Amino acid sequence: MSTCGKGINYIETKVYSAEEDARVLKLFEGLRVADVSDGMDMAGLPNTGLVDPAIHPDWVDRVNLTHQFRGIAVTVRYVPTQKPARPEPGEKFHKWEGNFYNKYSHEAFSDIIRPGSAIVIDDVEGKDIGSIGSYNILH
Repeated sequence: MSTCGKGINYIETKVYSAEEDARVLKLFEGLRVADVSDGMDMAGLPNTGLVDPAIHPDWVDRVNLTHQFRGIAVTVRYVPTQKPARPEPGEKFHKWEGNFYNKYSHEAFSDIIRPGSAIVIDDVEGKDIGSIGSYNILH
């Protein structure tokens, strides 16, 4: 059974239980990306769910294929803010940083991440706001 959640700056989203996620992941066990893509084409859904070629692994293990990952996507979109990307001269950086990242660029999605989640972040292009930092990468 799914639930809908809407938090601060959230688009209403269905959130499924861990059991539902596990059931879906089991369906994909042993399948290659090409198998899924071909199946979607056969079901009348061509070009659905394809990922831009610019999105790729940073490393590839061609011997053991340990770079492969299957998971439930948690999609996040950071949007530009009208707030300054840097503190004003003389403003204490750590105070500004804590306020900025807690109030405007926080990881509000972290409560729905669980084992098997794949976090997909659409970051603000051309802005150095640091949203893909250690907390997001290591979470």
